[in-house]
Amino acid sequence: MCSNIRVMATAGISTVVEPARFIDGRGPAADAGSHTEERDVSSSGWVLDVGALGAFAEGVVYAECVLTLARERGHTLLVPMPAVLAAYERRPADVAGPRLARLLADPVVVAADYATGALPEHLDRLIDRARGDRVAALVVHLAQTRGWPVLTDRGDVLVRLWPGLLIVPA
Repeated sequence: MCSNIRVMATAGISTVVEPARFIDGRGPAADAGSHTEERDVSSSGWVLDVGALGAFAEGVVYAECVLTLARERGHTLLVPMPAVLAAYERRPADVAGPRLARLLADPVVVAADYATGALPEHLDRLIDRARGDRVAALVVHLAQTRGWPVLTDRGDVLVRLWPGLLIVPA
């Protein structure tokens, strides 16, 4: 069941790449045409947006498969804390709380936050372009700085902030 996870490179969300293409380091560039830069994510991970975290909070099998694949392949799941809060607010606390807590406690998960201190100038510009959506801006910023794909249910919104962003539908 977990082998059905598919990765989409966003150039109009038209190219579908099997996960092994990311895992073995060949990346999507060979299939994605000139719209996507080549990225080696073989020893990296994925950034989780609100939709992906919501899938974890709901116990969706797809989300568990993503976690299993990350564990098996040594990937990191980078979790912006504002996205966790947004996912938590959208689900019943008695269900979302324990599931999100288990996710955050997993060794392959790394929490990221800019709650204190000055924001990088680039992030400030992204927040402006996102019309104040700090979560979207942070997700894109984290993906940009690492060259990692984003698991999300709002790829169209995030791609407007960074057209070269790789999207994994959540």
